[in-house]
Amino acid sequence: MNIFRVSCILGIICNFGLTIFLVAFRGKKKELSTLLFAGYTFSACIWHLGAFMFAGLSQASYYKALFWMQFAHTGAIFATVFFFHFIVRYLNLNRKHLMVFVYVASLIFLYFNWYDKSRYFLGDLRFVPKFQFYWLDALKYRNPLYFAFYVSFYWMLLVYGFFLLVRAVRRSTIQIRNKLKYFTLAVGVGWIGTNPLWLPAFHIDVYPYTNFLVALYPLLVAYVIMWHQIMDLEIVIKRTLVYSIIISIVTVLYFLLVYLIERIFSQTVGYRSIPLAVSVIAFFSIIFIPLKNYIQRVVDKYFFHGSIDEINAENIKLRGEIQKTEKLKAVATLAAGMAHEIKNPLTGIKTFAEYLPQKHNDPAFMQKFQKIVGMEVDKINNIVKQLLEFAKPSELKIRKTDVNSLLNETSDLLNSDFLKADITLTKNYMPFPKIQIDPVQMKQVFLNLLLNAKDSMPDGGTIEIKTQKAQSGRISIKISDTGKGIDKEDLKHIFDPFFTKKAVGTGLGLNVVHGIVTKHNGSINVESAVDKGTTIEIMLPHPSFTS
Repeated sequence: MNIFRVSCILGIICNFGLTIFLVAFRGKKKELSTLLFAGYTFSACIWHLGAFMFAGLSQASYYKALFWMQFAHTGAIFATVFFFHFIVRYLNLNRKHLMVFVYVASLIFLYFNWYDKSRYFLGDLRFVPKFQFYWLDALKYRNPLYFAFYVSFYWMLLVYGFFLLVRAVRRSTIQIRNKLKYFTLAVGVGWIGTNPLWLPAFHIDVYPYTNFLVALYPLLVAYVIMWHQIMDLEIVIKRTLVYSIIISIVTVLYFLLVYLIERIFSQTVGYRSIPLAVSVIAFFSIIFIPLKNYIQRVVDKYFFHGSIDEINAENIKLRGEIQKTEKLKAVATLAAGMAHEIKNPLTGIKTFAEYLPQKHNDPAFMQKFQKIVGMEVDKINNIVKQLLEFAKPSELKIRKTDVNSLLNETSDLLNSDFLKADITLTKNYMPFPKIQIDPVQMKQVFLNLLLNAKDSMPDGGTIEIKTQKAQSGRISIKISDTGKGIDKEDLKHIFDPFFTKKAVGTGLGLNVVHGIVTKHNGSINVESAVDKGTTIEIMLPHPSFTS
């Protein structure tokens, strides 16, 4: 029995399944890196389909074996190219000249792979009695192009690619580091499985049992993608999908088991046993439903960590905790900004209290004392009330609000921070009627955006707040800075939960901002350029402007 062909067919099934998975769930963003990895897995299918075919030929089928060897090397060439290009693209590395060289070299190797009459590339084939099928003979003609391909192309790109991945693991944040680490290990399993396939070409006749790892690594990569979101796939993982995949794998293994039992029994006993096959099928049919239920319980427990209702409840709770955390951070900033506002009333009250023992019989003093102290206490009470409202749950409390005044209130809280950071604040307001919004939540939005603008200018700069009439039925609120800006690749992720490039931060602030603006039936747009600054525009509906 040719065990190598079994490993090849398993590798084809698993790699092709991963290819379909990547293409089907790549989402609206259609990331090139995802397509490149899909190209890599599809090339692996071609590679192992060629290997499956030439491994099933007899010694009399030299030219058929040569064709399928060429077919297999086509997959090997492009698997190497797509894998390396994926790493470069995914890590956002600037290697344009190197990639041009790699693709040109791959086309040269591909040409000589199919049209090499002088045998500079593949050389010759030899029938290996130990394996009972043909294999490449890279030593017979000492073919220079094949050595160039194997050493300087395959191995150098492979080693350099993994070097880039390991370096990225060491330099990344803890959250990203874990994703890259698991992905590197999963892909490494596949490359460990394929490397012994080259040894017989150099007369090192080690049977390539490790080729079974080629079937294992797509499953590991799929797990890493679903569990750690390693690629920017917009995947909503449903249990039915996972169950279907698992049941499909079990079914494939079932047919493989029946086939192996049938072959072993027929070789040992000497005839094909139909009753045995029927018995196995009947047995599997009986245990299929209990097996399916058991798989479902295992998946729920170890993969999803709970039932559907439990996970939905946990997600709702987590979302609430995220919003509460961001609101408490804003409360802390708000409290710090209001500190000097509280100090002023307290100073007035303290001054009057110090004169009270001496002038308590003075009617004019007592009248002024009663008036001033009452006003200052009301100020403090109003400040405390704002803080308490800010920390309340995030249900919208809509009321008519002057957006310009709300922007002034929010920016005034950060005046001292702006002075310390050498930041100039300019305001360009267009007067318009009050708008129906939740002033507490919108103040959280403005506060978060102003703090982000301040943090982007550690060496000082300018922040501009501008309001104006926008398209019919909407107003525009723009907050611009002259800070470091946002990289083009990061710009599309700034509203994603937990995405941050700051040394300190949760990456949830802008996600909460986006949620609040959306709840107001508004929209938020971002324009940014590295080292030139960022402009964030909030569009809110304003019925007064409807034409």
